[in-house]
Amino acid sequence: MRKIHRGFLGLAVMAALSGCALPNSKNVMATWGGRNISEATAKLGPPDRIVGMPGGAMMYVWEGVPWGGEYLCSKGLIVDSQGTIVRASQRAESFACE
Repeated sequence: MRKIHRGFLGLAVMAALSGCALPNSKNVMATWGGRNISEATAKLGPPDRIVGMPGGAMMYVWEGVPWGGEYLCSKGLIVDSQGTIVRASQRAESFACE
């Protein structure tokens, strides 16, 4: 148990020193913005749900609990009628979220 605690503490310190932050919408948009939703589904797998939005846009939502099972990770990609990712959102409660 002590080794796990030290390992986690080491990761937390390294992340703080390197200026890392939890994944956020800006990170997600930098990765997926302007790409086609088919690329995201090929990488992330099928979404947990797809929600219709005004103007023909669709929001693809992936939710999961990373290893450890304590924190929720949620990612949303909003696509226009041509399937191009135009906005993104992310809720990350852990560094384990991608």
